[in-house]
Amino acid sequence: MAKIISLPHGALDYQLFSDAYYGINGFANGAYLEKHERESDDKYATRQRIAYYANYVKTTVDSHVNPVFKKNAERDLKTTSALFDDFLKNVDGNNTPIANFMKKAALMSKIHGFVLIVVDNHNEAYQTRAEEKAAGAMPYCYIVLPSSIISYELEKTGQLKEITFKEIDPITNQTYEKTWTKTEWRTNNSEAGSAASGEHNLGFVPIVILASRLTTDVFPPSEFNQICKANKNLYNKCSWKDEILKNQTFPVLTYPKVGQTDLTIGTDNALTFDGEVSKFAPSFIAPPSDPATLIMSDIKDIIQEIYRQAALSHVTGVQEQSSGVSKEWDYETTNTVLADFAGNLEMAEMQISGLFQLWTKETFEYNVSYPRNFGIADIAAELDNATKALELQFGTTFKIEVCRKIIAIWFPKLTEEEITKIISEVEAKQRELDKAMADNGDYSDNDNSDSSGDNTDGNSGN
Repeated sequence: MAKIISLPHGALDYQLFSDAYYGINGFANGAYLEKHERESDDKYATRQRIAYYANYVKTTVDSHVNPVFKKNAERDLKTTSALFDDFLKNVDGNNTPIANFMKKAALMSKIHGFVLIVVDNHNEAYQTRAEEKAAGAMPYCYIVLPSSIISYELEKTGQLKEITFKEIDPITNQTYEKTWTKTEWRTNNSEAGSAASGEHNLGFVPIVILASRLTTDVFPPSEFNQICKANKNLYNKCSWKDEILKNQTFPVLTYPKVGQTDLTIGTDNALTFDGEVSKFAPSFIAPPSDPATLIMSDIKDIIQEIYRQAALSHVTGVQEQSSGVSKEWDYETTNTVLADFAGNLEMAEMQISGLFQLWTKETFEYNVSYPRNFGIADIAAELDNATKALELQFGTTFKIEVCRKIIAIWFPKLTEEEITKIISEVEAKQRELDKAMADNGDYSDNDNSDSSGDNTDGNSGN
């Protein structure tokens, strides 16, 4: 039995992370709302029913994942491997391409802090690779969440020695335990009273740990832990604000009356008082607005804190003016977070390819490169800089490179073939203009070092 080591979060925390991202369970039925000490069950049930969830967890998590996958990673299979090429198009046995699978794993790791990517293989034995391919029996991947881990044991190097986690049989819907070691696998289904085992002899536990950030922890805590809790706090504050506003919108009537002893206070009733003792005219009363103002101010602070913790302080909509240098530092912080995560994805994908080779006993060279620059360009500023650069008259080649940069900013999703076509058209047009200007004696192309040579070339062209 593997040594049981506690994970960075408990089961309830991991449940909260998932609920907060998808806005389900306690955020959908109001179970995450706290009941006031003097609140009746009926009022609490009503508040749960009408509560809404302002989901900032999804916004911030997606902002750490989507930019990394905005452009396709560059994948290069240098050595021919038809089997691995098929695997890249169908990673999980459900025709999911590697890019889609890695984005799903990336999202789960950001929510939970890490995920396990299991590189499994079919147990059936086939005589030839053709039979394997026809049956679709090649290695495949699936994702295991931290909440499913039961126990694990590590080597001194931090490498997995053994791990056990829960799985659900897709056919019977029964939960069973799956154990992987460096040489074998075991399953135990206590519900069905069955067990199975087998050897793989890979020399490694066929599992890749995808961490959400650079860390020395094998199983790191979720970086969105406090953001999820802040959003839960925000969920409660919004509900309190709505309750106060409802009471202010529908005030209670006060009316003089003698002999009233049993009262039910509410906006559809009246609060009576002894008109013989207190000589006041009928009027409406409502709770003070100060609590609502205080809560709304706190809500604003919580939202700003959520974005700050997510390294997205430049998109909070704060009214304070920031200097250009301050904004650059904000962008640099975000860019670093994204670039580090892209590096983790590269490493995980390379480890997947390594385990694939161990399973299939194939040898090939595979490289993958994720984008590393995620700066948000100010198009107006870039165009202004480009215009100034073109005025320097550094020649046609320089102008073409300036044009290439502008195209990359304006049209980030263009393919390399489309960019090449545009550049070719711009280059042909620019050289045509340069030649016309040189022929007229208005301009001398700085690509040539000798101005007299330009005139000679121009004269010989006439």
